[in-house]
Amino acid sequence: MTFLGYIFSYCFIWLLHLLPERLLYLISDFLYLLLRYVVRYRKKVVFDNLQKAFPEYSRSEILDVVRKFYHHLCDLILESSVSHFYSEARALKRITYRNPELLNEIYSSGKQVMAVTGHYGNWEYLSTLGMASNYPVVAIYKPLKNKYFDDRFGIQLAKENDLHNLVIAIEVRNLAVHNRSIINQRYVNRLKISYEKIGTKRIIDHDELLELSSLLFRCVKSLDEEVKTKFGLKGIRFRMNDN
Repeated sequence: MTFLGYIFSYCFIWLLHLLPERLLYLISDFLYLLLRYVVRYRKKVVFDNLQKAFPEYSRSEILDVVRKFYHHLCDLILESSVSHFYSEARALKRITYRNPELLNEIYSSGKQVMAVTGHYGNWEYLSTLGMASNYPVVAIYKPLKNKYFDDRFGIQLAKENDLHNLVIAIEVRNLAVHNRSIINQRYVNRLKISYEKIGTKRIIDHDELLELSSLLFRCVKSLDEEVKTKFGLKGIRFRMNDN
């Protein structure tokens, strides 16, 4: 079933990319109605999070942002799916990269580039960056449940014994950036800790920060080795400063 799901999804997305953009966005509008009013995808979570982020907004203003969020989410799903089948001409007509020559200069010097980006706009379009520069693009993401999609697009991020600590590092980062380091239900569920800790502050001491830094270094080094092997790329020499 997993393989059949992969074949069906792949063919369906390929057919979608053949549609005129106006028709594609009409499908997105239908998907919006389905997600918001039928499936009610994370309805309470979306509303509560927006209230926390914008406490000065009235209920009608929050609902307006909710509407825009669901429209954006549906556009994002379809755009991200069909962009994998874009020709170079179509991709570069739709997406503009500023100063790609800077990347090509770095490429000419034999160095790799690691970019850390935020979830702003359609970040999935960055998969087309390889069409605007000499670099092949490798993305780091959570492994997919369908192994056939994962084998096609995936790269192992870390060794098995580092994965749990890496999840901790990511969730601690998410708490600090998005929730002022206050432990929430997502953090509790992901790390399987006591619900009594919800609402308390997650403190990071100096030793833990050093340990997490060492972990991230090992993961970057491991990722470099994995990418070199899978794509036949040149690597760089890693050295960690003990200070």
